[in-house]
Amino acid sequence: MDRFASTVLSVLSLVPVRAASGASVTLSGTGFSTTAASNKVTFGTKTATVTSASATRLVVTVPSGAAKGPVSVAVGTASAASAETFTPALGNPSVTSYAPTSGPPGTAVVLSGSGFASAKTDNIVRFAGGRIAEVVERTDTALTVKVPPGAKAGRITVETPDGQQMAPDYFDVPLEGNEFETTVGTSPTDETPPSVTISASDKRARVLIDADAGDSLTFHLSGSTFQGDLRLRMISPQDVELDDVWVRPGELFDWDLTDLPVSGTYSLVIEPADSSTGPGTVTVTASLPLEAGRLAPTDATPTQVSLNRPGQLARTVFEAQQGDDLTIGALDSTFTGRATVTVQAPSGGTVGVGGPHASGVSGTVVLGNLPETGTYVVTVNPDPGATGTLGLLLSADVKISLSPDAASVSVVARRGQQVQAEFTAPPGRIVGIGVTDVTIPTNSSLNAQDANGNHVGGYGAVLANSDGSLHLNGLIAGDNYAVVLQPSSAAAGSMKFWLSTPVTATPLTISSSSTQAELTRPGQQLIVPVHAAGSSGISVVLSGPNVIRGGTVARVTPTGQVVNGAGYIDAASGDAGVALPTPLAEGTHLLLVQPTRMTPGTVTASRVPGVNAGTLTLGGAKRTAVISQPHVHSYFTFTVEAQNGAKPDLEIEAPSPFDWFATLIGSAGEVRGSTYISKTTVSASLASLTPGTYTLVIAQIGPSTGQVTLGLKDRSATGASSGGDRAGAARIVPEGRTPGSRASSRRPVGTG
Repeated sequence: MDRFASTVLSVLSLVPVRAASGASVTLSGTGFSTTAASNKVTFGTKTATVTSASATRLVVTVPSGAAKGPVSVAVGTASAASAETFTPALGNPSVTSYAPTSGPPGTAVVLSGSGFASAKTDNIVRFAGGRIAEVVERTDTALTVKVPPGAKAGRITVETPDGQQMAPDYFDVPLEGNEFETTVGTSPTDETPPSVTISASDKRARVLIDADAGDSLTFHLSGSTFQGDLRLRMISPQDVELDDVWVRPGELFDWDLTDLPVSGTYSLVIEPADSSTGPGTVTVTASLPLEAGRLAPTDATPTQVSLNRPGQLARTVFEAQQGDDLTIGALDSTFTGRATVTVQAPSGGTVGVGGPHASGVSGTVVLGNLPETGTYVVTVNPDPGATGTLGLLLSADVKISLSPDAASVSVVARRGQQVQAEFTAPPGRIVGIGVTDVTIPTNSSLNAQDANGNHVGGYGAVLANSDGSLHLNGLIAGDNYAVVLQPSSAAAGSMKFWLSTPVTATPLTISSSSTQAELTRPGQQLIVPVHAAGSSGISVVLSGPNVIRGGTVARVTPTGQVVNGAGYIDAASGDAGVALPTPLAEGTHLLLVQPTRMTPGTVTASRVPGVNAGTLTLGGAKRTAVISQPHVHSYFTFTVEAQNGAKPDLEIEAPSPFDWFATLIGSAGEVRGSTYISKTTVSASLASLTPGTYTLVIAQIGPSTGQVTLGLKDRSATGASSGGDRAGAARIVPEGRTPGSRASSRRPVGTG
């Protein structure tokens, strides 16, 4: 090995010793100038550009026209040449065309281009499927090859010692029997998507497309003139059928294929489903997903997704930690059809779906309590053929802490963002949540969940630019809960949250039949205790004009059972009637008055005996219930004596003076079912009943009075239908069973 002093100019090595014009070559040696311009490097007579310099290393760019031979370096008056010979390379070969463009194995094909290796055997030509062709002739501008056995339709690749290049067009290798009448190539960026024609139902066509392993492709079919169904099949480069699907005639259709298994040329096979399909033409547009960047909860503005290619999807991603509570606002859609937003976890499972979003629509995709840490993928998938734009805004839930009966807490939510109001349940286990000073221009929903994310209680609503409430009972004292507010249409705005414990009125008794209580906080519940000393029915009339604006009343029995929907508060008058029907368990019943909206003020509760309208007999005469006082219920009793039970029908004289609810009470005081009866209803079917005594409660809707006349007949005795199939019929369903499809039916009242 030659050794030189560090100040003596020398060129010890070249890397690489073969390279094309424009490539970088590294010279190692000694005595180089550290100033690039002070080193003159020549390849034959051509001077190279020195891109970096140190005392022992120069990086240069091979000049155009570089000659074969040593590389020389001059620094000042000193010069040195490399011991190694540099050989200029031709660079990657280029294939501009080939002829013919199709043919079976053995066909001679001329590849026109440049940059071919000088030795015929140094040119490696591969057809789709990896088959190597025989090169039979070589010139500087052409290679002549033979299509090898086993070649498939697809692109041809030429490889030389200096690189490789894939031909721009597809070469078609017809199958035996010329099964494919039409073979065309396309790409995900094709500005003029191809149309394929099939002349008869026993013919087929195929569309060739290159894709990499892991790609997701979408094929959009449009302009079909076929009269019947088409069958599509996706074939991998290894001739494996990945999937198939049927397309109805004339419809726009998108086919999404995800996570392709290998790189290479795929075949979309199009064939008539049967002889009725007939001849026709269809246009095929292929697309890769539009990558729309990344989302972050700190983004100040939405990421705009714009899809102008029919059938194309859009994808964006975001990073999240396990347990994060996030939402995505899908904002201001302009799609000509609709678009659906789907969110997938790092492991591939779906964690959120939103939409479909039509033009002008915004919505929220809720992603609460994410299951894992990593990268989540958001996909925007339009209806077939739909194009347009959609904004995506990722947000973390706004979280605030509430304390019972403390001052309100103000909060602002941006578009698509939820609010979580967290609190610890107080000893009384009953709270009301009020929302006031609302500037959100749309209605919002309220719901509560425990620390594990399980839904608890019912649902509440907040009106646009107004207020609302949610009432929770039976909480576990000391446990943590959260109330979630979600604005509809992904609207933004501000609001105040209130958390309140209930006000308890003086108990209603036989001797103390009226009581008053003050409601002072938004969302606050009122508890009215009612002492029952006998089994007779009781009505409680509530009056809160200008205080209570709508809401419900629940009843808690002495044994702790909760009867939801025991009464409904009129939004205009603030009045309500609550029936405590016979047979009434002795002890203290609690009425939970739950205003939807309220203004601080006084609420009056009065105790009034229910009106006993007498006894009905199955198959007997009709009787009349006279209701002379608003909000006071009336009731009948009847007995089923037959050992096999009965299937009673109500026969109602119409018109009734008011709409009302018919509620069936069992002999133990349990609610067996309830249904809405309109003024024009003439019959209602009760569920099959076992022997025993029952109570039928008539609870008028609103402050109405008047008379209701009805009777009972047993349809099981006659074998006749109740008339439930007739207009004006209703039915009382057993508790826990869903009522029929009539719009007037409601869920049966539960007993907890």
